Order: sequence, then structure tokens, then C-alpha cells
Amino acid sequence: MADDGYTHITNTDYSPVAIERLRSLYPSYNDRLSYAVADARSMPQYADGCFHGVLDKGTLDALLCGDTDERDAAALLGEVWRLLAPGAAYVMITSGVLLQTRLDFVCLCLRHNAWCALQMH
Repeated sequence: MADDGYTHITNTDYSPVAIERLRSLYPSYNDRLSYAVADARSMPQYADGCFHGVLDKGTLDALLCGDTDERDAAALLGEVWRLLAPGAAYVMITSGVLLQTRLDFVCLCLRHNAWCALQMH
């Protein structure tokens, strides 16, 4: 994304080890990339509507594999919608194995956000 002109990219992960690894892999992008250890289910360090897009690459998948899957998935999606600016996009990359399960949770969140629209590709 940084190579395609995006200038303010915030990368978050629950693991401090993963964040440090990313920092060390891409030092030449430090002017465009920022990194933070964060729990995607609750990120009070970020203001409402502060992101113009959220890219979820497996986070919802991982949360749906736990003992508290429904509660964790709802918390994640609620936080995503809180952080998105009006008109912004949530892009979810999923394993697709249980695509309907993922869509069910996204649709649950959509019911609480009239300005959202779901598109599948």
C-alpha cells in the first residue's frame, strides 16, 4: 500500500513480537507506516472516525476460533465501525472456509450502522 501512494498507514497487532518484526522488516517505510500493539476489540487510543479504511487480514477468522468467538467478533466489528470515518471501507480478507459465518457477524454489525453497505467480491 505504501508503494501505491498511501502515506499514513497504521499497522496494529496484538503481539509485540509481530510489531517489532514488522518494524525491522520495513525500515525504509518509517515515514509512511506506524506500528502499535493493540487489541482490535478495544482501541481507545484512537478517536471515533479516525480511519479512512480498515484492512482485516485474518483477525475476524482468528477471533471466531476462540472460546468467546461471538462476543469477540461482535467487539471487533463494533470497534471497526467506531473507528471508520463516514464513507470509509472495511475490507475483510477471510479464509473463506466458513464465509457465511463471517458475513453473519458483519451483517449483525451493519444493522446498527445505517450508513454502511455490504459488498462481496
